[in-house]
Amino acid sequence: MCSRAASSVVAAVEAGEMRLSVNFVVPLLPTVRAEDIDPWPGGLKQQYETVQALTTSILGQVVAARGGTPGKTRVQVLSPEDACAFVVQEAEPGVGEGGGGGGGGGGGGKACEEEEGTSCRFSVPRAGL
Repeated sequence: MCSRAASSVVAAVEAGEMRLSVNFVVPLLPTVRAEDIDPWPGGLKQQYETVQALTTSILGQVVAARGGTPGKTRVQVLSPEDACAFVVQEAEPGVGEGGGGGGGGGGGGKACEEEEGTSCRFSVPRAGL
């Protein structure tokens, strides 16, 4: 899933897209059983931890696909209550085309619930690529 999302971001940037929004469904944890009433008993905080790992993976793959080496990942939590953060994936200096990707990761709320998981969205500003 992450490599497909990263490939789509790179293709869109190379096609001249200036602003992107990536949507994906967060897979349920392997510990979830069909009889569970709430697959995310930890709520948004539990979902956020999973989404942050997926977002970081996608952004790192975008940097690598554009000839860079993923460097430091910076996370700024914007709203702990809503599990919303700004994630920046930097590229190692002097490698590839430079620049990292940035995006807000987060999920939750009834609008994001689906049977197979929870949807997530993050934006990738062109200036960061």
